[in-house]
Amino acid sequence: MKIEPKGSASGVGKAATTHLAVFRIAETHHGIGWDADYISSHVVLWTGKFGKTILLNVFGDPTIIRWTSSITFPDTGNGNGNFDLGIPDVFLNAQFNRYYIYNHDSLLALKLNEGENRDPQYFPEQTPNPGGAIVATADSAYALGLYQSGLFTTTADGFAFTNNTHLGGYGPADYGNSRVSAVLRRNQTTDSLYGTVSWSVYVVIGTLTDCVSRMDTIKSHIVNEQFK
Repeated sequence: MKIEPKGSASGVGKAATTHLAVFRIAETHHGIGWDADYISSHVVLWTGKFGKTILLNVFGDPTIIRWTSSITFPDTGNGNGNFDLGIPDVFLNAQFNRYYIYNHDSLLALKLNEGENRDPQYFPEQTPNPGGAIVATADSAYALGLYQSGLFTTTADGFAFTNNTHLGGYGPADYGNSRVSAVLRRNQTTDSLYGTVSWSVYVVIGTLTDCVSRMDTIKSHIVNEQFK
């Protein structure tokens, strides 16, 4: 069987957009004979699409990127149930082993043990709607952050971190990594998600101090837009 790629890509000025069709696992329940609970799985092409648009040089700063993820849901059917969406899911090498929550007026350091996964609902120390999350090197010389404004609307939403810096290895076989993501947990039916729905975060890079400063910049621009 030949599988043709289904997708598109385009670029205009400082923005690049891609759309991709995706495969999903479908289950068939068999109620035959002695093994009435037998379930088989097969891969099918989902009729919706995933997309992303990356806008560079936001607010005139080359180190600020706006990342927009979108899902185009099928017009037919009874919904596609629950899903977790990371916007985006960022993996960094094992040198990035310091984790922070940016709370608009403060920076909160998180202790994340090797092998520990911190999902959004496990952040009692964060404010209800934190502005950003940052992962940095031990000397703070290199960092990457995600900033959101109004993206998180339920207690299940939030920033997720994973510390897999202990995996080790050398060169291309070095699997040690850290992960940071802005996670949304949704149900297509109960959240009435049909047609094309999109969500945006800002990505910043630099030193730890730079990332905090750039999140301050983003916050000020967003506040100014709200009160125009």
